[in-house]
Amino acid sequence: MIPTNDLGGSSLVPNKVLGKAVSVTVQRLDDVLREKNIEGVDALKIDVEGFEYEVLSPLLECEVTLLPKLIIIEYVNSACWREDVIVHLINKSYTILGKNRLKTLLTYLHQNKKRKGLNKRLWNKSM
Repeated sequence: MIPTNDLGGSSLVPNKVLGKAVSVTVQRLDDVLREKNIEGVDALKIDVEGFEYEVLSPLLECEVTLLPKLIIIEYVNSACWREDVIVHLINKSYTILGKNRLKTLLTYLHQNKKRKGLNKRLWNKSM
């Protein structure tokens, strides 16, 4: 939905805001990565206005090599999530490196045990 009174806002969550509906084509991220022969993702910042679960859940089911090493996720609209995305990420061996009132920074433990200092510096820069 694209709100008529806020041109900077939109959502894929039905009935979240009043406005007009626009159809968009979507592709699964893991399918795009495979199609483009991308072997791994260093960092992923996701801000999809409440649609985080739908975007991330297929990616969490893919092979370990495609999992992003770092994820910055906005959780302002977490009330719209079908399931808690942060819990799913932690269950997939991600750990929280930082959190503020809007975002959480997570790192994938399997790939990043030696990079914790770098990840904390990236968190400080992203805020």
